[in-house]
Amino acid sequence: MTRETGLTQQLAAREAEIVRLQHLEQTHSVAEERLVAVYRSTSWRMTAPIRGAKRAARWLVTGTWSWITLKPGSPPRRVARIFPERVSGWLKDRPRLQARALRMLRLVPRLERRRVTLAQSHGHGNANLSSAITPAWGIDPDPNVLTAWRNITDGNK
Repeated sequence: MTRETGLTQQLAAREAEIVRLQHLEQTHSVAEERLVAVYRSTSWRMTAPIRGAKRAARWLVTGTWSWITLKPGSPPRRVARIFPERVSGWLKDRPRLQARALRMLRLVPRLERRRVTLAQSHGHGNANLSSAITPAWGIDPDPNVLTAWRNITDGNK
């Protein structure tokens, strides 16, 4: 008898659960129909530009503040992290352009150090890549200009 009682209780519990789920499904469909009715209403369509302007203003304010403050996790930080990797990958297929970019990068020692650090942190042993830069391309900077540039950048430290 106890087994039959247990089965009867399980059956009753399942039937109660089925009734509860049917009620939830019905409630969900009613709510969905109401939402569709709101989206189709004239007032919703007429206020769309206001909502869009509000969204754009919020994006502009928060985005601008993120760029100014360089908050962790903000778009500028993500861009600053991803951009060098993407540019590096793009330059690998263009050796001439890579050589020119590396030469130009040498003019800004801080960026050059950052590039070397990034390359080493990604497991590239020889991050200097001096073999990729040969003087045959003919774009070496004027030594006087290079000296002046180094004086300017070293003076700002």
